[in-house]
Amino acid sequence: MAIRARAEDIEAGMRQAALQNPGQRGPWIRLAVHCFESGDMQSAISFAEAGLAIPIEPGPNPSPLDAPAVLHGVLYRALLSLGRKDEARPHFEECRALDPAHPIHARYVDEFAAPPPKVSAAALPRSPRSRATVRQGVPSFSVVTVVRNESEGLPRLLESLAEFRARGGEVLILDTGSDDDTVRLAKEAGCVVVSEPHCFDTALTAAQWRRFHEKFAREGEGPFVPEGARIFDFAAARNRAASLARNPFHVGVDGRDVVDAMDITALDRRVRAEDAQVFYFETRRLHRRAWRLEVRDYFHDRRAVQWLGRAHNYAGPRDSEAPLRKALLPRAELRVTHYSDETRVRAYQLAGAALDVLSSPPSLHRRLILGHELAARGHLRSALAIFLDLDRDEAPPAVRSVSLAAAAACRAHLEGRLDLDLLFRAARRDPGRRQPFLQIGRHFLAASNFQGAASFATAALAIPARVGATEMEDDLHAGPHAILYWSLFWLGRHGEARFHHDIALRLDPTNPVYLEHARFFAHLSLRVRERRNP
Repeated sequence: MAIRARAEDIEAGMRQAALQNPGQRGPWIRLAVHCFESGDMQSAISFAEAGLAIPIEPGPNPSPLDAPAVLHGVLYRALLSLGRKDEARPHFEECRALDPAHPIHARYVDEFAAPPPKVSAAALPRSPRSRATVRQGVPSFSVVTVVRNESEGLPRLLESLAEFRARGGEVLILDTGSDDDTVRLAKEAGCVVVSEPHCFDTALTAAQWRRFHEKFAREGEGPFVPEGARIFDFAAARNRAASLARNPFHVGVDGRDVVDAMDITALDRRVRAEDAQVFYFETRRLHRRAWRLEVRDYFHDRRAVQWLGRAHNYAGPRDSEAPLRKALLPRAELRVTHYSDETRVRAYQLAGAALDVLSSPPSLHRRLILGHELAARGHLRSALAIFLDLDRDEAPPAVRSVSLAAAAACRAHLEGRLDLDLLFRAARRDPGRRQPFLQIGRHFLAASNFQGAASFATAALAIPARVGATEMEDDLHAGPHAILYWSLFWLGRHGEARFHHDIALRLDPTNPVYLEHARFFAHLSLRVRERRNP
């Protein structure tokens, strides 16, 4: 324990050095070397790239540690260990050019000299069959949704399922008490409609209400919900709907979803082959005027899987002893967009999340959801206590990272300052998430610390874009480039700035800010042409 505490203190000092001097290479290289030696290769890559983004300042006594060869050396070895050989090669070649006699680089000569392995014909991907040769049969899975008063969103969902319905696919709708046109619209579209009004409504008992507040209220906050608050048991409703479907495999959607992509033939093939019992797919969600990306586990086999969670559902095994077979679907096979109705006040979600935590205390993910629900309703001190408590060894890395980032947001609202060290720790807990680095980068950009902004945005960009926990869509696409082009522009590095501006504009061509800033780079191009043609 003492050795571990000492190591954590050393790393904390490195983080503080990078936050206080983000425009110096030394702190970044020390972090990169530290992470490489401790086996955290993705963090080593991010910190090494951040260091390379900083120009070398000329001086009488340059430090050997600040030499570019150290950065490139960390990069090629870390990338190679992650199987990213093509990305590693240029850094290896740079090391050989900068320090050809170094014995470590000599060990890797054969690794990079070897030609790429030949791929046998059997291993090559098969060409997809044309639509004309694919039997357009009835889908072997159903689409299932639970609704109440969704007459506004339901027509868009059903329109997006037009091909599925035309091929005889079952759309089953469980209505739980609509008093608008939801049921009529569903029946007219040919859906299977079952009405069970208010069968899944319960209330928070007085004992549960007291226990909830005694356990989670902090510093005088509360009451969070009134005694007897309504709870809608989403898991019970979804399990009931799944049991009514004619197919064991079903895709769970919400009434305000739109199915952007559904390759019925490919999904049918997976279901019939029983590749997995749970299929994950990407969902795009509009929340508070910003798009978020997340992965849902809403496509599964009811024979092995059940819905869990009164609020914010997820899939769990029916037999706790048997692990589920899981697979992530390509975006082209299944992708959904969810349009949140932010005019509705869903107080029952907070009560449901609280009851989920009280019912299953070991569930750390449920606690994270409860923290988010409390924070969204302004109970920041109570939410902060939950988020900080989730930074524990037994929690999954993603839960720890998201919790620390959320704790930083709570403190920013409570104290009027952004806790950069909490965000830095969030990045270290899960090195595969861009968001903490980008949040620090945006902070430095707002403070006109342009080199700091560029360094942290570069660290984020070194992380492959992936959708795991809920991520801001912009963080995975144009966001890092937007920070980079603006910070590099004010650092006078106009060529690099234009490179990133072009990428940001290509990724988000209608963004009004990027379109407005294009004039700066058009002016730059004119000046270059004038110099070439005096």
